[in-house]
Amino acid sequence: MSIAAYIQRFGMNPIEGNSGELPNQTLRLRHLSSNVDFKHILEIGCNAGHSTDLFLSSSLAHVTSFDTQTNEYIAYCKQYIDLKYPTRHTLIVGDSKATIPMYAQVYPTVKFDLIFMDGDHSFEGALADIINCKQVAHENTILVMDDVLVNTDRHAECTIGPTNAWHQGMVRNIVQLKGYESYQEGRGMVWGSYVF
Repeated sequence: MSIAAYIQRFGMNPIEGNSGELPNQTLRLRHLSSNVDFKHILEIGCNAGHSTDLFLSSSLAHVTSFDTQTNEYIAYCKQYIDLKYPTRHTLIVGDSKATIPMYAQVYPTVKFDLIFMDGDHSFEGALADIINCKQVAHENTILVMDDVLVNTDRHAECTIGPTNAWHQGMVRNIVQLKGYESYQEGRGMVWGSYVF
């Protein structure tokens, strides 16, 4: 049973877009996360758990999700993930602008092999996530940011903040771009690494 079908059993229907809607994005995320040496994957923005499920099925890593838990179906998402992947998922609830720095302080030795950002879509929120996640990254961490468009003026409302934040991260020499894909108008993703 898929995660969407599981959530629908409880009378809920996740309405936000997700990586599962875009086959090429699903393939790219699977490729980026399928390294057998990965031990820790971080995601900001769990929502209905499609990317969580993808990362756990593609790797042997433990996934730590940071989410504001504004959607009522996230509890069912967590239940599904825990049934399918016992002991391999942690959900931290709250604003990532506060919870990421707190996590870095409490667990200073934990560094993530892949960081996937699909949380706050405002410029300030997305930039804060980029800056704060550097504390939990190492020199080989793969950094992925959803809803970023490169070389296009066909933005959707949800891509403006993350796109500007990613560009600001490059201007400030915090991140470097390694690749990007555009999937359709208003949908795209970049990946790269931190500059240490």
